[in-house]
Amino acid sequence: RGRLMDRFGMKVPMAVGPCLVGAALLLLATAASAGSLVVAALLLGVGGGMLNGAANTLVADLNLDPVRKAAALNRLGIFFGFGAVLLPFTIGALVEAAGWRLLLVAAALLAAATAVESFLQSFQPPKQREPLASSRLGILLRQRLIWTLGPLLFCQSGCEFALGGFLSSFFAGARHLPVREASYLLALYWAALMAGRGLVSRLVMRLGPYRTVTGCAVVAAASLVVLSGAETPAGLALSATVLGLGASGIYPTVLGIAGAAWPHESGTVFGILFTFGLAGGMSLPWVVGRAGSVAGLQTALLIPAAAFAVIALLAAAASRMRAAAG
Repeated sequence: RGRLMDRFGMKVPMAVGPCLVGAALLLLATAASAGSLVVAALLLGVGGGMLNGAANTLVADLNLDPVRKAAALNRLGIFFGFGAVLLPFTIGALVEAAGWRLLLVAAALLAAATAVESFLQSFQPPKQREPLASSRLGILLRQRLIWTLGPLLFCQSGCEFALGGFLSSFFAGARHLPVREASYLLALYWAALMAGRGLVSRLVMRLGPYRTVTGCAVVAAASLVVLSGAETPAGLALSATVLGLGASGIYPTVLGIAGAAWPHESGTVFGILFTFGLAGGMSLPWVVGRAGSVAGLQTALLIPAAAFAVIALLAAAASRMRAAAG
């Protein structure tokens, strides 16, 4: 999808992506077989991926200054956090009153409205007037910076997916908190992540993107070590808050770094990096889950802590590469 955005612009993914999401939601509302659910999941993944990639690429392209690019992407990330926090709570509150089907149909209509709005908007002309040659794609895939930022986002996405899924299990299982308190602590983590992206959008203007990513990763790694050993609700709450703040600014800021390095091929580069990120999002939660079943979630949380430490090292290496390149 990244190469197509560079070649044909943003209107198609910004308009077609929500249509696919809406179609997937309608199919989920009426699914009568496992096959229908599989098709719905595929449509949801493709449509959501198109919209996610196009939104990030569009914001990156609209901000020409490298540092402001990273700041703007962090502000965009706040809205992703709102969705992660508010939608589960909204669905939980309304599902008994309205039912799953009505909620899915309403969400599909919202997606359709988004598609219409995107279709009516005017977007920047495509960055690439000619098709991106396969040789150019091969050159991009051989860039050392991409092979540094890619594994970095592999670790970051893996940590974000794993923590979103296992933190509440850790609070309820390993620390024996009531489910309600465990859900509150998880919500606190997500709230801190959203607030952190707002703070990072200002912090990156002073520290620069590389120092920001390194600092965020160090804070996240240290807070996870503390969290794994915390036993009181206050200690868990404080650690979860600091963890959210630390994890918040890594992904958007790295996209800002990549967009600044390849401004005329940002869609293609983002597509490559999203592939790394999604691979981490699929694999690291599985690793954490397997480790948790063998050694317990308290020990398993040290895996994302180690991944954040790797992120700090990779960010420092990327900074040296850019400095050497001038």
